[in-house]
Order: sequence, then structure tokens, then C-alpha cells
Amino acid sequence: MTYFAEIIDGKVKRVIVASQDFIDSEKLGSKKNWVETFIDGSKRYNYAGIDYTYDKKKDAFIPQKPSLDAEFNSETCTWITPEVIPVFSGSEVLDGYN
Repeated sequence: MTYFAEIIDGKVKRVIVASQDFIDSEKLGSKKNWVETFIDGSKRYNYAGIDYTYDKKKDAFIPQKPSLDAEFNSETCTWITPEVIPVFSGSEVLDGYN
């Protein structure tokens, strides 16, 4: 199976299973709007997801920033979030920020 992501204005709008011939037929619009994506992330860094950004220069699918404090790793095209260490208070587990 081959997976393709439709890219509109640099964002993934949908991901489908299709043959290259079907994409080339342009039945779903310009073939220039479709980029192959790989479930195992072996190419383009990440498997495409709805609202991911497609960076043409890096040839990468980049997920949305998961939190305000996440930092972008340009080598892996992923977001790194700080580790939250649970804080114990008696029998309660707090979220690590309290």
C-alpha cells in the first residue's frame, strides 16, 4: 500500500491510500498537491497527519507543537517536551508543576 498526503498551503489536509497512477490521474486535484508518506517514518521524518506542516525545504512532515514549552528538534523534525516528574504529597500524586 502507498500512502499520500494532500498538502494545501503547507498543511496536510488528508491522508489516503492510493497508487501513484491514481495520483497522477489528478482525479483528486493536482498531483503537485500530493506527497507520499511512509508509516514507518523512513522518509520525510514522520508519517503525515492531519494539520501537520509539510516543509518542502527539509522534505519533512512536522507535527503540531504539543505544548507551549516544547522545543523543535531540527535533526529529527519532532518536538521535545520537558519531562514532568511526579511530585508525591502523602497519598496524592501531583502533576509535577505544583
